[in-house]
Amino acid sequence: MKKSVIIGIIVAFLTIGGGATAFFIFNKSAKQQYFLAETKTMEKSIELFKDKYANEFEWYDKSKNDVTEYVMDFSASPGEEMLSFLDPQILDTVENSSLKITTQSDMKKGEIMAKMDANVMDVEFNDFIMYLTSEKLLVSLPFLQDTIQLNDKDFGNVMRMTDPNYEGSETLGLDQMTGKNSLYSDEMSEYLEKEYLKYFYEELPEEAFTVGEKEEVKIGEKKLTGEKVTMKLTEQEVKDLFVKVLEKAKKDDKLEGLIKSLYEQSSGMAMSTLDINFSKEMDTVIEEMIQGIKDSSIPKGLTSVIWHQKDLIVQRHFEMTIGEETIVIDGKQSIEDTKQIFEYEIGDKTDKVIIKGDLTWKDQKAIDTITVKMDGDASYLEYKGDETLKGDTRTFTRTISFEDDYSSFAMDWSGEATHEKDQMKADHQFAIALDESELFDLNVNQTAKVIKEVSFDVGDSVVNIGEMDQNAFDKYFNETLYEQSEEWLTDKFMEFENLFY
Repeated sequence: MKKSVIIGIIVAFLTIGGGATAFFIFNKSAKQQYFLAETKTMEKSIELFKDKYANEFEWYDKSKNDVTEYVMDFSASPGEEMLSFLDPQILDTVENSSLKITTQSDMKKGEIMAKMDANVMDVEFNDFIMYLTSEKLLVSLPFLQDTIQLNDKDFGNVMRMTDPNYEGSETLGLDQMTGKNSLYSDEMSEYLEKEYLKYFYEELPEEAFTVGEKEEVKIGEKKLTGEKVTMKLTEQEVKDLFVKVLEKAKKDDKLEGLIKSLYEQSSGMAMSTLDINFSKEMDTVIEEMIQGIKDSSIPKGLTSVIWHQKDLIVQRHFEMTIGEETIVIDGKQSIEDTKQIFEYEIGDKTDKVIIKGDLTWKDQKAIDTITVKMDGDASYLEYKGDETLKGDTRTFTRTISFEDDYSSFAMDWSGEATHEKDQMKADHQFAIALDESELFDLNVNQTAKVIKEVSFDVGDSVVNIGEMDQNAFDKYFNETLYEQSEEWLTDKFMEFENLFY
């Protein structure tokens, strides 16, 4: 799909859903009808999803506000296809191995502890422990007498002691890992909503919106009546609108800070270590985008039409031509308390993605199907779910499958999950198959509970590697760490030898 098509889809997202916020009074002009319907449709969809998984959302909120402990046990077994060619000794090893991961977290204080224990043929690899706050990382290893400490601010210096040419991030970003400095916080979300979505909405001209007659909309076997509202922007109006938004972004220091932090987090490269003036670079990028919009050809402008029934969208059509590429989004949907149906086609004249869904939630039972495929292509991606909720316990069978002209893949995911006031437990079974031949099964048993506090035994000796000079650092890792790990590994290899020989 060409770059112009991707840009067009982004524009479609902004004009369809991006401005769907309640920044308007409800006297229902054509413009207000359009965005009220967008808002209500989005809110209703979120509400139904949260109602369906109310137990899970309640526990998620608890895990953010209370101190919690999660324990996950993993085990696997080869499928029939693997049994035919794997060495018996390897099969025995896989079937008699397990992994246990324990995590404790206090998101209000910004504390996390993670512990990993493994058992391979009754040979134990236990007590790999990591503890972190927003300022420091502590690591306890089963073969090391010391606990290693690394302060967040010392990460860059330590990395340069391991590699003099290191040019990456100066910190580990522990404040973000522990939730003490979330880049995209509620505050930032509200800021972007107020400064950009509201601005976008207010800049749209009232005369661009018109109300048409009610029309019949058919989706599946259902017949609905939708009131038509059209948004039509000329080529110049589209260009002016997005140039204004970009000009606003160019002067926004807060947005620049967010983009800079996101770049550093995703790339692992601190701007201070690079020969880059980020502010200047961002201005250059925005100027190029502005010039690109001014130079682009949008001969038919932008058209977005919705049909809504009781403020819920039942059909939409979006179309915009950029140069020689035309982006089209056509969709129909029915949103009811017990059933949601949708059919969407997204793409251009040659490449279209078709998305269909049929979601049912009635009498505490769900039957869901979602399919995604390319128009004219035999390949498809499909999700099927069958769930039953009895009290606090959800029993489920879910399948994610992909198929094309050459092969097929399927993952069956079944189990049950119970969410209570101060604890939860879940058992998951995953079966992976390729071309209808089962490859392996994975079992995940999970428990969680509310605890008083995050616990970590720091031990009698803490070694802060960030305070070491190069000689002390090399000596510690090449002598102390190497010697103690070598001795421990030798003992483990001997345990394996006793098993097999």
